Amino acid sequence: MHALAVNSVATLLNYLEEQLQYLKDSSSPSADESTQDEAAVEMNPLFITELLVEPRSLFFSPDLEDFQEGVHEVISHFQEAVLSVHNLVPDIYFQAFTSPIINGKVEDRNVGEGPSLTMMFEDDKHLQHLNEKLKEAVTSAFDSATRFGNTLEPYRQFYQENESLDLEEMKTQEHDVPFFSSSLEKYTTERMLVEKVPDKKPIGMLYLDCTKLKQVLMPSPLKCLDVIHEILPQLAKKRVDRLMEFCQDSQFKLEIVPTATEEFVDSLTFLDEIQEQIEDLESDCTTAKELYNLIENYTVPTPPEDLAVYQTLNNAVSMVRSAIDKALADRDQNLDKFCTRLDKDIALLGKEVKSVKQQAQNPIILDPSSESEKVVGFLGELQEKMDELQKRAFMYKSYQKNFKVEVTKFEELEETHAELKLKQTLWDSSVEWEVNHEDWMNAIFENIDPESLTNQVMKYHKVVLQLEKGLPPNAVVPQLRGKVDKMRHKLPVISDLRNPALKQRHWDTIQQVLEHTFSDEEPLTLGLLENIDAFDHSESIQEISGQASSEASLETLLKKVEDGWKTTEFVVLPHRDSKDVFILGGIDDIQVQLDDSQVNISTIAGSRHVGPIKPRVEEWVRQLSLFSETLERPWIFVLKTSSSASKVVETKTNDIIAMVSPEKEKVPLGKVVLTVSQTMWCRDLTKCLTSDGDRQEELKGAEQTSFQNLNKLAALVRGELPKITRSILCALITIDVHARDIVTGLVEAQIDSVESFEWVKQLRYYWDQDLDNCVVQMSNSQYTYGYEYLGASARLVITPLTMMGRFFSGLAQSGAWCCFDEFNRIDIEVLSVIAQQLLTIRNAKLARVSLRYCLLGKSCAAFITMNPGYAGRTELPDNLKALFRPMAMMVPDYALIAEVILYSEGFESSKNLARKMVQMYRLCSEQLSQQDHYDFGMRAVKSVLVMAGALKRGNPNLSEDVVLIRALRDSNLPKFLADDAVLFRAILSDLFPGREIPDHDYGKLQLTIEDCLLEQKLQVVPAMVKKTIQLYETMLVRHGVMLVGPTGGGKTTCYETLKMTLTSLHAQGIDDPDYLPVHTYVLNPK
Repeated sequence: MHALAVNSVATLLNYLEEQLQYLKDSSSPSADESTQDEAAVEMNPLFITELLVEPRSLFFSPDLEDFQEGVHEVISHFQEAVLSVHNLVPDIYFQAFTSPIINGKVEDRNVGEGPSLTMMFEDDKHLQHLNEKLKEAVTSAFDSATRFGNTLEPYRQFYQENESLDLEEMKTQEHDVPFFSSSLEKYTTERMLVEKVPDKKPIGMLYLDCTKLKQVLMPSPLKCLDVIHEILPQLAKKRVDRLMEFCQDSQFKLEIVPTATEEFVDSLTFLDEIQEQIEDLESDCTTAKELYNLIENYTVPTPPEDLAVYQTLNNAVSMVRSAIDKALADRDQNLDKFCTRLDKDIALLGKEVKSVKQQAQNPIILDPSSESEKVVGFLGELQEKMDELQKRAFMYKSYQKNFKVEVTKFEELEETHAELKLKQTLWDSSVEWEVNHEDWMNAIFENIDPESLTNQVMKYHKVVLQLEKGLPPNAVVPQLRGKVDKMRHKLPVISDLRNPALKQRHWDTIQQVLEHTFSDEEPLTLGLLENIDAFDHSESIQEISGQASSEASLETLLKKVEDGWKTTEFVVLPHRDSKDVFILGGIDDIQVQLDDSQVNISTIAGSRHVGPIKPRVEEWVRQLSLFSETLERPWIFVLKTSSSASKVVETKTNDIIAMVSPEKEKVPLGKVVLTVSQTMWCRDLTKCLTSDGDRQEELKGAEQTSFQNLNKLAALVRGELPKITRSILCALITIDVHARDIVTGLVEAQIDSVESFEWVKQLRYYWDQDLDNCVVQMSNSQYTYGYEYLGASARLVITPLTMMGRFFSGLAQSGAWCCFDEFNRIDIEVLSVIAQQLLTIRNAKLARVSLRYCLLGKSCAAFITMNPGYAGRTELPDNLKALFRPMAMMVPDYALIAEVILYSEGFESSKNLARKMVQMYRLCSEQLSQQDHYDFGMRAVKSVLVMAGALKRGNPNLSEDVVLIRALRDSNLPKFLADDAVLFRAILSDLFPGREIPDHDYGKLQLTIEDCLLEQKLQVVPAMVKKTIQLYETMLVRHGVMLVGPTGGGKTTCYETLKMTLTSLHAQGIDDPDYLPVHTYVLNPK
């Protein structure tokens, strides 16, 4: 039985292997199947499986796993069939043989249970080998089937791609010819490929069923083709219809015979347009042809009537070309005819313009007694005529442009229109003014917006200025100007009275000034203010309003102080181990707030408008003073300086025997090495400069002595020295190096007198025999030496920063006042140190104690001047701002200053010229563009006046007006942009009407500039020559000059040419102090 089962499995394996011997590999779904058919005669496939497709995969049903399970199940059935036969040994019929009865006694069994088939099957290696061979045979069959399936992978890919398309969206999109061409080719090819896939495919023991595969694949390209077949004919028809319509319309327009000028112009315009469009037309025709070629090649269903229309397209385009040729031939003949007709129309227009111009001269227009309503209506009618004439003129000019003839300018029309516009503006403004003025005078005063009112009045003021400039002299404009000016002069009073800071006490004062009491029964209006002559008290009202504003500012500042202390919290800490005793924690922030509050309260108290809040301010002064004293312990004070750390000094006795520096140097009184050294140096140099001998030689000797002394000090330093001694010597060397440089400078400058400024400007120490004391001198100032001790601190070099600390120490102990001009020119690093030094002095004054290193003069004070926000200036640190109180400054009277300077320069009509000059700078600052290098301040005024004086002395017979104009022009034009230069000349001509400025003859200077340009192999361009002269003239009156302009603008060429010119003029021996050799040094700003 076991052999029967094994033989059955072997037979099945032999049959499958025999099938595999006839297996032929198919490389494509459409491969020739003749050889397989021949094999099929002998061997038919045993099994059927379907090849199916999904968007992401190809698969078999049933697949390899299913077949493996089936084969295993068949073998299992073989074994079950054998195992179903019972074993004969245990059968009861065999007991007579296995357990016989002998002599009436059953004998013991002498045989076993017989063989176990189950164990035989499990232990049979041969059977297991056959089972493995069966699996391999089935796997080999599916491997061949899979290779065939792989050849259909491109089909799955286009199926997946097609299924992902949005065909409805495709219908709505615009497509071009390449899209249709590629789509038709693609989907047609896909359809043909699917058709070639066989329905059934025998591959060895497997029979592949591809029917369902084709049923799934075939609709995919067909759906896409249906969409293409739908939209392609529609698009082709639409394009052809549009082209046919365009051709018919164009042919119609080209064949129209113009009878009027406008028709002829339209035909010319269309002729130009169609000549530009004809190439696009032919390109569109080519596109349509390509579309219909695709329809024909791929047999796309198309209505026959569409094909018929397409056949006429080429003929329609040819007819358009013929019409264009004919229109071009007729154009010149018609052009002459219509040009003549247009000239007649323009002449007629000119007559109508003259008629309107004559009507515009009607005397009622500029008669102040005329009725405004009548004049406005009359001007409106003229304006309507003028608008119509302008439309016609514009149309005629467009005709002339189309005819390609000279375009008429219609100057008289433009002049008449401008004049009429001004006259209409005059009367419209007059009428509007009366209406607005009535509203203003009757409006409730508290509802008036001063800013809006000012804007409206200034708008009318600008209108008046335009009318005065554009209209001939008349009586209407002055009448309007008088009304506007009267209202304009009221604006400051109105703004002052609408000041929101005004309170009842201020209104009481105003009522006293006006001698009028306002009441609710009589509303406050501009009309009322005019009736009570309020505008005659402008200065008093302005003072009261200004006082109100100042009081409001002071109240705001006071409220800021009050609010700040309301929210201030004091941090307290337990005192040592005590539970009920507390001390203040950190007080640094509180001290800062206290300092700020004291500065603010001091500012408020010092104001002359503090009256209304004076009691509150005095109370705050008292409280802050008390609080300040509370924070200080009566026997200890702390001061911080910029040169040392905090130092606590205990003042238990007045017996001072020595000074101890932060570096632990103990100095007995009288040890003044540095001061004595500088005093001796000053004494020696003074002897040199007052000697009866050769003072230059003695100075040189002093210079050599300085070198020798420095060498000796250097030798000392190189030795073994205590730390303190070394510090003293280093400080002494620093001072001696500075002294040596001063002596060297005196020698180089050949100074030979103690009165020379080069010597007087130095900081000098003397022992005054009369005072029996040391004095310090600089320039014409002298101070008694304060004997301040700064310690043996190290010094790198004497600079403005280190000297500033010494300056403040002298200032503090002498009790002097000082004013630092242009304070914010100092570098920010220096300012931060100065702030600390000033804070030290201020804290010492508040605490009423002396400084750690010197006595404090209670009267010492520091003042500064600065120009905030100006170019090249430093923004002050906040801690430095808090130490100063701002003071109001007046704007200088430019006119008076200019008048005095012009007088000093020899001008006789200086008052009038100064007024015009100041007016010119004001107009320039208002009307010219805002540029960083424009300056219309006092420096600019001064440079112009200096130039004017030089010109006056050089040309004494020239008119003073012309001299000033030339100075203004030559000093300002070089820095203006091109557009601003035009405005500047216009301003000059307005301020000095009728004055012609002759061009200056620069003679040899200009000729030399031209020669130098040629020497540099450059062209002589007038603009470059002019700019070089301007640079020269600017450098004569300004200390510093900057050339600005774009890259390649000629800046380098300009200054290089001027350098060569001045050097050449000096070499030629020209007698002029300004013609000197020039050396330039180019620095890299990076």
